[in-house]
Amino acid sequence: MKLPISPPCFNTLLAKAEGSKFYKLISSSLGPTDAEGRYLHWDKLRHLQPPEGWTSEYYWLALKFARKGLYKKLPFTSKSGEPFQFCMIDSIYRDLHWIDQNAAGRIGIDKPVTNPHTRDTYLVGSLIEEAISSSQLEGASTTRNVAKEMLRQGRKPKDHSEQMIFNNYRADN
Repeated sequence: MKLPISPPCFNTLLAKAEGSKFYKLISSSLGPTDAEGRYLHWDKLRHLQPPEGWTSEYYWLALKFARKGLYKKLPFTSKSGEPFQFCMIDSIYRDLHWIDQNAAGRIGIDKPVTNPHTRDTYLVGSLIEEAISSSQLEGASTTRNVAKEMLRQGRKPKDHSEQMIFNNYRADN
C-alpha cells in the first residue's frame, strides 16, 4: 500500500497568505468538502482542478479552515502530544443513519412467523447477519456465505476476520 503524501503545513501556508489572499481565504464560502461533497485528503485533492482563482495549496487551506470549525477533539493524544480529532460533516450523519437502519440484524418478526421453530430460526439468522455486518464494518474481510457456513456448522475460525465475526456472534447470544 502506498502511503499518502503529507499535506502542506497549515501554519506555513497561513503565513504566506497575506493581504488580499488572506481576506479571500477567510471570506470564502467553501465548506469542509469539495464541490461534490467529498471529504478529500490532500493526496487526492492536489490532483483536482481547484476552484477558479485558487491554487491547490490555498484551496486546501480554505478547506482546512472550514474543517477546523467542525473538529471534535478526543480525550487522548499522540506520542508527540498532539490531540486526536475528527471532523463531522453532514454526510457522515447521513451515512451513520443509513448504517443504523440497514446494517443491523432484524429483531422484529413478521406476522407469518408464528410457530416457535420458525421464529427461533428467524432470530438466529438475524443474529448471524448482525454479527457479520458489524464485523465487516470493523474491517473483517470474508464473504457472507463463508461466515454463515462457519457459524452454522460451528467450525473454528480460520483467520482474524472469521474470529471477529465469531466473537460478535457469541457476544449477541
